[in-house]
Amino acid sequence: MMSSLTRAAVVWNPRNEANRHNMANLEVPAKILGIQLESIPARDVQDMERALRGVDRRRVNATLTLADAFLWNQREQIVALRPGTVFPRCTRSWTSPRSVA
Repeated sequence: MMSSLTRAAVVWNPRNEANRHNMANLEVPAKILGIQLESIPARDVQDMERALRGVDRRRVNATLTLADAFLWNQREQIVALRPGTVFPRCTRSWTSPRSVA
């Protein structure tokens, strides 16, 4: 974990129902860890570019994108718009409820 992480930009697609749910689920853990989240909704390329260009004014320490096909296809542009920022890698293990004894 980054001890200096205090503000993180979260790029998410509001057209994606799972993204809306996941964005809401990030709020409590972030608050517990003392991390302020900067919501960056990106419905299309123009939204994404406009929002990411304004992130520097918010002094974020890291940028995170939620899983979404549109955002995945824009990953190179997202990195290019956030030079010098940290992009944490996150993985999530999932266990089917049927496989749990």
